[in-house]
This record gives sequence, structure tokens and C-alpha cells, in this order.
Amino acid sequence: MKGRQLKFILLLCTLAVLAYLAGEILLLFVFDNNNIWVSRGWLIAVFVATLAISVWKCPRDPDQHKGE
Repeated sequence: MKGRQLKFILLLCTLAVLAYLAGEILLLFVFDNNNIWVSRGWLIAVFVATLAISVWKCPRDPDQHKGE
């Protein structure tokens, strides 16, 4: 794993945690929603979005795909 890929993954995970926490704060204080299922749904949405972005935008090693 290259340093560029590691930086991307760490930044993406940090942003995902911040997005999750911001969403939880909005759910609890702004929308006054204490429903556990809404919170779990938000967690799943952030998780799926993080996986999709990591697959879509992750920097790839150009030498790895030369044979294809």
C-alpha cells in the first residue's frame, strides 16, 4: 500500500466519522429524534457512502493493471 492510498483512507475515515457525528448531533438536538432505528439507519448510510467513495475514488497503482 502506497503512502498516497494510506492518506486517502485515513482522510476518508476521518471525514466519515465527522459526518456521522454531525448527523447524530442534528438528529438529537435539531430534530429532537431519539429513535434508535433512525440512528442506526444514519450509521448504515454513512458506512455505505464511505465504502462507495473508497471504491470509486481510491488512488490505484498504475503498475498493478499493466497486464490487463
